[in-house]
Amino acid sequence: MAKNELSVAARVHQRDRARAAASYLAIFLGLISLFAPVIAHLAGAAPLLFSGPLAAFPPFLYQISRIYIIFGSFSLFVMARYLRSGNRLAWGVSIALLVLIALFNIGKTIDWPVAVLSLAGAAWLAANQAAFPVRPGKVLTRRSLLVGAAVLLLATIIAVGLLIHLVRDNAMSLGDGVRTLFSSLDVELHERGEHPRLELLLALVLSIVGLVMWHLHVANHVRDIGAQEHHEARERARSVIDAYGGGTLDYFALRDDKEWFFLKDSVLAYAIRGSVCLVSPDPIGPAEQREEIWAEFMLWAEHHGLAVSVLAAGEEWLPIYEDSGLHTVYLGDEAIVDCQNFSLAGKKSKSLRQGHARILRAGYSVQHVDPLQISDELKKRLEALSLQSRQGEVERGFSMTLSRLFDPEDKGLMLSIASDAQGIAQAFIQWMPASAANGWSLDVMRRSTADDMPGGLMDFIIIETIGRLAVEGKRGLGLNFAVLRDAVAEDKNSSRFEKLVAQQASKHAQVASLWKFNAKYDPQWQPRYAAVGTMDLWLAQGLSMAHAEGLAEFPSLPSLGSSGTQRNKK
Repeated sequence: MAKNELSVAARVHQRDRARAAASYLAIFLGLISLFAPVIAHLAGAAPLLFSGPLAAFPPFLYQISRIYIIFGSFSLFVMARYLRSGNRLAWGVSIALLVLIALFNIGKTIDWPVAVLSLAGAAWLAANQAAFPVRPGKVLTRRSLLVGAAVLLLATIIAVGLLIHLVRDNAMSLGDGVRTLFSSLDVELHERGEHPRLELLLALVLSIVGLVMWHLHVANHVRDIGAQEHHEARERARSVIDAYGGGTLDYFALRDDKEWFFLKDSVLAYAIRGSVCLVSPDPIGPAEQREEIWAEFMLWAEHHGLAVSVLAAGEEWLPIYEDSGLHTVYLGDEAIVDCQNFSLAGKKSKSLRQGHARILRAGYSVQHVDPLQISDELKKRLEALSLQSRQGEVERGFSMTLSRLFDPEDKGLMLSIASDAQGIAQAFIQWMPASAANGWSLDVMRRSTADDMPGGLMDFIIIETIGRLAVEGKRGLGLNFAVLRDAVAEDKNSSRFEKLVAQQASKHAQVASLWKFNAKYDPQWQPRYAAVGTMDLWLAQGLSMAHAEGLAEFPSLPSLGSSGTQRNKK
């Protein structure tokens, strides 16, 4: 990597560590502030440690402080997420919250340590301003101010509502009610044996509900862009792939749910889910531009508050990802059949050979066609088959499926269609071009779910396709991805932990069965990896990967509108 790109990657990684520390700091100080009354119970054991300055502000501020501190603490929990993504507005709001929490605590004799910690945290954030370069748009700023005002109003309503309730129940004058309220709150805040009052419980419940709703909304947010803009970018990406692509996963960069980052003659396909930016496949373009496009993309992602992760990365890209501060993790292997050396002879291929012969005797045949050249009647039949065996409303597989059929822009694809003795299509496989492998890469497999369908129909199509490619002088045929293949195959190089993960994963997904399906073709195994950020992001990035691949679903809330401004790409 060039010296300039290395320095850019190093600076981004350094700022990322500061953002991670800020996120943890916000959570820690929020918890400390929230549970300050628990700290008060320690005062009896260490009276000198917890003795502090007397109140210097009007009593009213301190008597109702606990209500505001509860909302402030939960606001810090929300800010932690945006601090992690480098949001400048969250940085300023967090400093303000910590200062206010300190003011609410510094005048209460028992809580001065919380005030000191809050002020120290605010000072540290102020000193690390450079780590928070993401400036929110006007819409997000206005929305944040409205939400903040609503939270402040809600806290005030709880305090005022308590006063009104007290006055009505006891037939007091307003002045007597205020004095009684202050007295009761003073007992609550300073007597260690008192249970929480109703108003504090209400503030706590409302804060928790708000935090959960916010999390569900953020977890399900996927940015929408205009159809025309998306189409133009996709076709620009297609021209780059036509010129420089050819890997078994490269064509999948054109999936409908991806966006594209361009630099010179290179393109990088990605999708944004919440604050996670998923990249797959590896960037495509001239080899001499690899380091440059990745350094520029990491800088772009930082300025948009995104945590970058890569799915199904190839080995040749790992040094570049690691130099930018990402951690690489083995995911599994992609199976690539050598069509020139494949054979059905021998004991090892007995089951394939017998299954192939059985389906031939049943009158089945396979035709290999261009998807755009088939008749409308056959197209309708294949579309019906695709719906029969598809799981869910959309095609699954962010890294290894195209997500669509019969798009007129997708030229040069191949369909292998299996028809029965009556000439009715009963199964098909769509293949993507993979010139670097001198062959094709599997996109989607679909078959009829009728009870009388013979077993091994997909194997029949694959064997016929291998034979066709061998005759044409082609070599590589990419099949399915085998997750944690080393562990599933009990390879001596796999760790006990990997074997345990593979064993548990096989109970919920087709992990072992996919490996067995691929292994019978005696393929070449091409390792694939994930590249993820620092440890605190692993869970979020892992869930985003699982969600993108269709392996996990998040509960969702109704749409709350756009959550940000359009992001400009180079």
